[in-house]
Amino acid sequence: MPSAHQTGVCSTKSKFAVLLVIAFSAALPALADVITYDGSLPVGPTFHRPFRNGDSPPFGTAEGDFYYNVQDFAVSVDGVYTMQGIDYEFDQYMILYQGSFDPVNPLVNALVANDDDGFGALSLISHSLDAGTQYYLVTTTFQELTTVLQFRNEIDGPGTITLGDPQGVPEPSTMSLLALGLVALGVFLPRKWLRGVRL
Repeated sequence: MPSAHQTGVCSTKSKFAVLLVIAFSAALPALADVITYDGSLPVGPTFHRPFRNGDSPPFGTAEGDFYYNVQDFAVSVDGVYTMQGIDYEFDQYMILYQGSFDPVNPLVNALVANDDDGFGALSLISHSLDAGTQYYLVTTTFQELTTVLQFRNEIDGPGTITLGDPQGVPEPSTMSLLALGLVALGVFLPRKWLRGVRL
């Protein structure tokens, strides 16, 4: 029968192992992510939609007025991400902005615009994004003053995608910090504790 001392050591080892697993799981970001969101284009504010310019920033705007929907997001890993319409087919138009979106100045910060590269008349944008930077995906229509009851967009890429403020996105340095923490635990904890730990 184990002594009270042995029982206490085993209990401490078990707690330590559990804490390591929890810390590792919390700090490890997804290697790839796919996120979808729904929106609509009701009667509301309008802007002058930028013209598509291939894979380069838009060079001009249409004269008509267009309803628009704005979704901000950020990513955790640098790389190429794809943004596309995936449901509720309509003649969709997308513009990707970096840093901010101003409907009064729709060419400022515009990275790329797309009309029909997706399925049917839906849009598709593939573009290199930087971790921790805020992006704005603007969904609108090809024809002016067109309302859309509902649409669904998808964003996918190599890192975690967070809708909203980029401050909530894990930084790429997270794994480095975790590794340093584990090394420090291995150096400073008594070896008799670590011998019994099995992850």
